This record gives sequence, structure tokens and C-alpha cells, in this order.
Amino acid sequence: MTGTEKIYTFRVDVKSDAFRKELRSIVSASGGFRFLGPESSDPCDLLLYEISDDPEKGFRHIEMVQQSGQAGEIFLTSRQMGPELLISAMRAGIKEFIPQPLNMEDVLKAASKFKERAAARTVSQSAALSGPSGRIYYVIGSKGGVGTTTVAVNLATSLIDMEGVNSVLLADMSPMFGDLPVFMGMEPPVFSWLEIIKNISRVDALYLMSILYKHPSGLHVLPAPVVPYEGQVSAETMGTLFRLLRSIFDFIVVDNGRIFDSNSRTIMGMADKVLVVSNLSLPCIINVKRLGTAVQKFGIPESGIEIIANRYQKNSRISIEDAQETLNKKIQWTVPNDFAITINAINQGKPITSIAYNSNISRSFRSIAAQLTGRGEKKKEKSGLFGLK
Repeated sequence: MTGTEKIYTFRVDVKSDAFRKELRSIVSASGGFRFLGPESSDPCDLLLYEISDDPEKGFRHIEMVQQSGQAGEIFLTSRQMGPELLISAMRAGIKEFIPQPLNMEDVLKAASKFKERAAARTVSQSAALSGPSGRIYYVIGSKGGVGTTTVAVNLATSLIDMEGVNSVLLADMSPMFGDLPVFMGMEPPVFSWLEIIKNISRVDALYLMSILYKHPSGLHVLPAPVVPYEGQVSAETMGTLFRLLRSIFDFIVVDNGRIFDSNSRTIMGMADKVLVVSNLSLPCIINVKRLGTAVQKFGIPESGIEIIANRYQKNSRISIEDAQETLNKKIQWTVPNDFAITINAINQGKPITSIAYNSNISRSFRSIAAQLTGRGEKKKEKSGLFGLK
């Protein structure tokens, strides 16, 4: 061990003294750890906690430890290692599971991986604090049913098609029942933003990238919780999450439907652009005007708000010019009304750009992405006879 190697505090919460002594002997041989006594109330970098005959009680205790910040990371150990226990552990943000009886190689490997993650956390936190790099586009609907998720999904998949763009995250920050799994053809997610914020003090870039869903389009997806969440998330916690996301991804597209809660206000305040999705109907236009006023109260300038007219038809009773005059603001982009392609894409669980790349509606999304980023489209490789796909 070198004189500059970081020493991590380690507390072992198990019933058996023999197990504790054996574990301590193995881990001490690897170096880099200082053990706290089982009765210590001091915060620790690593806690090994034993799940006994009442897993539900054990996970409640783990949640309490996490919320109190008493442990930087938690390992679990148990005599029984069934699939339900492992899934619950993953959802709780547990990185490692130490089986009983102890195996020296498994313990040393877990200890080594912990030190790698802790070092990476330090680097990623420093990067996040050094200032934002990725851009956040916050998509909000003026009214229910205007196609907010359609816009968010297809804008995100169009961003990944832009030159020089390597990483895009599509995040559904609804408090429950988000639509992204349906629109993206995903299995019901194991992880959502809820699991991440519960463990925000232990979250780093490596952990995030290991749990985010990777879509065939190249997008990473952060879905909403599959069960209702009525708790409060502090602005500090949400800000920490999005600063870290910014340090990882080139672009982040946030789909928040038409939710306007404390979480959405925090994210909106960090956004580079707030994209308001509307239809050319009087109720939508009235709501756009109200939204614009509300958003500006959170310190977002009018220049940071852009309007997208979705399902646009040239023969609409309310013209673009009429809407702009009422809003006293330009409608920056229009997305043509193509019900057949849109509903077909949703039913297949695929982005519009993947099933009808050369359609007018697909081109409109790529045009929005190009204007937002100031970049051109990546060249597509031609395939098939005479270059036809």
C-alpha cells in the first residue's frame, strides 16, 4: 500500500462474530480499509449488512441508512440467495452480494470493485462540479394529448443522428406510469429515476451507465417509476442527478408530459431550452401563453422557450399567423399531422424515424434537431439494390 492510497471506512453489520472476523481478515489483506466497530454510529464508506429471515424489514433498514447518509455504499450478505432477494437488492441500489459461507476470491473481487467505483465517483463528481457540458431540452405539453411524448421520443432519436453526437439520454420524469416503455418497445423497467435518487449519494457514471436501458437506436433511456410515487425530491437531489447526467451525455431530452411540480421546476431551471408542444387549437394556445408566463418566473428567459406546433395542418381553422399574433411569439417549428405513421410507430414500439425515415414527419424532427444543435445529419450507409433500403 502506498502512502497516498485512500483509506475507506468499513462497517460489518452481521450476527456472527466468526463471520465478521473471517471477513475482516480477508479484506485487511487487500489493504485500503479501516474497520469500524459493529456498535459504531459514525458514517462509513462501505457497510456490509446481513439480510436475515425478514427481508422486508432488512430493506426498510437499508432505506433508512441510505436516506440518513450513514453509508456511502452497501453490500449485502445472506445464507439464502434467491432471485427475488437479488432483484430487491438491485432495486435498492446494492452493488455487491457476498454469499455465505465466505469465498476469499469473491470477497477480494468485491472489495476491489468497490475501490474502483469510489475512485470513479470522485472523478465524475469533480467533472460534474466543473460545469455543465451536455445540453438539456425540456419538453412539456400545453395540454394533455398534444403528443408531448411523441415529440420527445422522436426529437431524441433525431439528435443521435446528428454529426458529432455520441450520446443522448431520453428521460421520463413523470412521477408514475410514464409512456416511454410503450413508445420505445421496452420491457417493464427494473430501474427508474426513483431508484437512482434514493441512492443519489452513491450514484456515479459507471453505475448509471450499467442500469440505463440502451435502445437499438443508440439512445439511453431513463424511465419513470412503474408504481405511484408521492414523495418529495429535494431540488438539491434532483440538481445533483442532472449535473451528473450532463457530465455524461451530449444531450438530454426530458419528457415530463404536462406535469408542473417541484421536480419539473428544478429541471426546467437547468434546461438550455424549454420546448412547449401545442396544437393549433384555442385551449392549447391559451395554455401556451400561461405556461410561458409561469416558466419565466423560474428565471428562464423568453429566448429559452420555443414552441412546437404538433399535428400541424395547413388548412387549420387557426393559422400559424393567428396563433403567433395571439401569443406575441413566433412558433419556431411545426410537425405535420400524419396519424397513420405516428400510430403505426407507437403500436410497433418504435420511433417514427426508424419506420419511416424519409417521411415528412420524420424529416421535421431531424430539422428541429439540426437547428437546435447547429449540426448536420450523419451520413447513412446505403444498402440493397441501387442503394435502396
